[in-house]
Amino acid sequence: MEIKYISVIPNCEVLIKTYYKNGIPYNEKTIFKLKKDLIIEAYEIKEGYESDGGSIPRFLWSILAPSGKHLRATLLHDWLYDNRISSRKKADELFLQIMLEDKVVKWKAYIMYYGVRLFANYKWIN
Repeated sequence: MEIKYISVIPNCEVLIKTYYKNGIPYNEKTIFKLKKDLIIEAYEIKEGYESDGGSIPRFLWSILAPSGKHLRATLLHDWLYDNRISSRKKADELFLQIMLEDKVVKWKAYIMYYGVRLFANYKWIN
């Protein structure tokens, strides 16, 4: 299997993590790991932070990949959710704002924004 992702963040390492159950591999996950602190808006995401990129269902990857121009927005969004630094609504609005600043095509940015507004509540409450 060959996996190619384009990272738009210079100090972001791409890792493929394989998960095992009873010694048998059953799942692989792409992880984006910061090799250096990243400052976005007023937030500082520390070196070593890991994100799975956009949590986009595999069947949509042909139009909405887990990484690309929206990776910086995804890192901030995941970090805000993980640390509860802001409200969920503010985290989602920043996600959209950063995507638009990073020149993500508008229709894709809005699809991803409405996707997190509609479906990411499970991650916020867990």
